[in-house]
Amino acid sequence: MTNDSPSDSERRPSDIIVVLQLFLGASAVIGGLTYAIVRIALNHFYAAFGVLPEEVGWNATAVLTRFALPFAILLLGALFLVVRFQENKLMKTGSLFSLFGTGWSVLTLPIIVIVGAAVLVFFAHDKVNLLRRGVPLAASNGSMVPISAVCVNAFWIDIPDTRATLPAFDAQHKFFLLGEAGGRTVLYDATTDVTLRVPTNRIILKNCER
Repeated sequence: MTNDSPSDSERRPSDIIVVLQLFLGASAVIGGLTYAIVRIALNHFYAAFGVLPEEVGWNATAVLTRFALPFAILLLGALFLVVRFQENKLMKTGSLFSLFGTGWSVLTLPIIVIVGAAVLVFFAHDKVNLLRRGVPLAASNGSMVPISAVCVNAFWIDIPDTRATLPAFDAQHKFFLLGEAGGRTVLYDATTDVTLRVPTNRIILKNCER
């Protein structure tokens, strides 16, 4: 009796297709973990000043765009580990899910998340200390945590209502712009270690260094 079923070699897709499928699948999973790591670093920095990242304009697009370098480093580093240590298993099964069912993934993926988060939080904490000492933060594309907080001089467009509990800006205070969103400008006063939220349409900001 003959067996008409196709051989294993006929059923198996080409190695190139398998590699591409696994690469895309691993990129999606690890990319999601990387995004979570970046959010941890952002939350650590802004929580030090009593602010949510969304209050100063950080949305998903801004995170993906400005954190391109750490994203690339974490993503490519994690993919390298997957391919380097699990290449034979991945090629044999042709499935990314087989990797996440192994003891390797149970240990390695949490380690990647913990180490990545620790590194970015370290850089974020360093920026917190710099800003509290009155050092402006410049967002460089080559920075692991590209958070900016430039020194600004703040002026009221009109004279504020004396009955309102709004700050009076003067030369004795050193202000830094944390960001703007939803019609609110968020400033950090390094002189008094206070975070201010003021209406964007009522103030004019000028860079201190210009």
